[in-house]
Amino acid sequence: MSTTQAATDTPRIADDLGLMRVLRKILSGPITVSNAIGTVWIFALMLMIVADILGRKFFGTPVRGVVLIVSHSIVGIIFLQMASSLEVGRITRTSVFIGGLLKTRPFAAAFYQLVFHGLGAVVLAEIAYWTWPKLEKAWNTGEWEGAANDVVLLVWPLKAIIVFGASATALQFLRLAIRDVAVLVTGVPQDPSAPKDAPKGWMAITFLIFGILLVSLLAMNSDGLTNLQIGMISVGAMLMLIYSGMHIAIALLLLSIGGSAVIFDGAVVLAMKQMAGVTNTAVGNFTFGVVPLFVLTGLLVSAADFGREAFEVAEWIFGKIVGGLGVATVAANAVFAAITGVSLASAAVFTRVAVPPMVERGFTTKFAVGTVAGSSVLGMLIPPSLLLIIYGIVTEASVGKLFLAAIIPGIVLATAFAVMIILLAKFMPNFVGVEAPEHKRKRLEAEKDGNLDPMSKAGVALLAGWPLRLTVGPSGAVKLLGALVKLTPILLLMLIVLGGIYGGYFSPTEAGAAGAFAALVIALIKRRLTWKSFWEVMLQTGHIATGVLFLITASMFYAQFLARSGLPGFIMGFVTNSDFGLVGLILAYMVVLLILGMILDPISIVLITVPMIYPAIVQGGGDLIWFGIVTIIAVEAGLLTPPLGLTVFVVQGIMGDEHVTVPEVFRGAFPYVITMILVLLLLISQECISLVMLEREGAACREVFAGWFGRG
Repeated sequence: MSTTQAATDTPRIADDLGLMRVLRKILSGPITVSNAIGTVWIFALMLMIVADILGRKFFGTPVRGVVLIVSHSIVGIIFLQMASSLEVGRITRTSVFIGGLLKTRPFAAAFYQLVFHGLGAVVLAEIAYWTWPKLEKAWNTGEWEGAANDVVLLVWPLKAIIVFGASATALQFLRLAIRDVAVLVTGVPQDPSAPKDAPKGWMAITFLIFGILLVSLLAMNSDGLTNLQIGMISVGAMLMLIYSGMHIAIALLLLSIGGSAVIFDGAVVLAMKQMAGVTNTAVGNFTFGVVPLFVLTGLLVSAADFGREAFEVAEWIFGKIVGGLGVATVAANAVFAAITGVSLASAAVFTRVAVPPMVERGFTTKFAVGTVAGSSVLGMLIPPSLLLIIYGIVTEASVGKLFLAAIIPGIVLATAFAVMIILLAKFMPNFVGVEAPEHKRKRLEAEKDGNLDPMSKAGVALLAGWPLRLTVGPSGAVKLLGALVKLTPILLLMLIVLGGIYGGYFSPTEAGAAGAFAALVIALIKRRLTWKSFWEVMLQTGHIATGVLFLITASMFYAQFLARSGLPGFIMGFVTNSDFGLVGLILAYMVVLLILGMILDPISIVLITVPMIYPAIVQGGGDLIWFGIVTIIAVEAGLLTPPLGLTVFVVQGIMGDEHVTVPEVFRGAFPYVITMILVLLLLISQECISLVMLEREGAACREVFAGWFGRG
């Protein structure tokens, strides 16, 4: 049921039909090779940026052409890995609707899948087709980019990669479409355990497909529709297509082509050429290098098991208070968030690390899994945050300022979670559970006998290496030393990434490279990374980054179409000329985000909604940085709301326990949703909480706070 899993893209029908077998053989080798090249390319970019940082800061000899090479590389990496990303299910989609059909109406689902995969093949084929003339021109003219007295790069290799990657992905879509045809023709369900459709199952097919066709025909043939109405129709069609299971980027590209063609009086060719131009250049900027680099940092940190060390320290600090292990999970998630920036990574790590000891000590399973799911959303708020980076890219707001502004709201949200846990433990003990008497007895006996816990072991290990060869027991000082030992790598990474950005030493992209390199070095020193696990991390990095960057590309083309339709300007005018007001608009927008969170993933929500609304926020006098913080928190709440709730599905999937159901995780996470909404309302009403740490925007806020403390 996840938007990032391939459950609906890899039906288990036998892959032995002639055309499918031929396509598979043709595609397998080239796609594997291109995916490997893209994977190595990301690693090479990281090393090059790190070399540039070191050369520039310490030797006065920067690596020439870094910005140009990285900018030129991002688009290439996308198309080198897109076909493989589609195969493993990383081209983002939502499976709420189609997933249900797969279980109950497999043949109806196959028909939908056939339409979606077929349209995906058409879109990617068009990108390849309209990029081919650019490739020919670049080849014939020797076109290059860069400065003549510096580094120059030929254009044709990148165009060749785009043509190859788009063609390979189109063929992958075609192969999936052929599988769907096989389901319809042979009568073999995609899932062998699924029931076969009765004829009435086909009644579910017609509404969506023919409804969209009807809207398209009306738009193409009606002179009465204004550009604004076309834009509004596209928004409704987009939500319908996405909910039904079409890959989100494909839906955005299709609607942009259709809407632009109508606005251009039926010039479909012009719209397709524009699409090819956007997909060739939209993310060709040094700034977008931040996406794969921060994803790589987060995955390396997860693979190095830093989350376990953060949890052990937090358990030592908070473990003995009421609900202490839940508070420890929140604290560990907050620390882990400060070095990863990806909520789903936090959920995956702490499901393994925190849930077993919580259940063992007597906390209810519902509370344990809910706490992990709820507190993991801190990863998208506490900097560095991938979602804040994407918001900054979309709105052209300073990523450094967004990171700085998110610190106080992140602390506020984490503190609110901790207070909520303590209150629940006190007033709703049946929901939370209490420490099992048997476990408490064993813990006290272990402390009495001098058995060392992880903190004490780390402290003793440190002291044992001193020349004095001290013999020590599990004292508080030794445990403190142990905590410092375990936190040192985490603190070092925070210093490199956040300190580098705030201190003006790094751009966010450079900070991503430095963080990834530092995480790799620490993981190797700790011997927590094998060649196999490292290659898996690199492959995942490429697939995740490709899905995100392709979605960004599609959303940028869709934003251009919406701008032509006049929809953002209409929203701005509505805010300016009505009594709705800025706060009213924000509250309505938050409700929309919470609803969208029930069916979409956070990145898709930001990329789809923010371009439409942020000009109106600025026009209404709202601060772009503050708006970013409240947007991220509202979007994060969607990670915990049914029916999608990505974090919930991650936690439930990793648990692998048939007794831990998805509804149970949702129930356990519900208090966190309520807490997030309350914090969100606080941040909306008190803008200064988000802005107080900013030098210029927070000046007035600091005076307000100084007055409060002065009166105190």
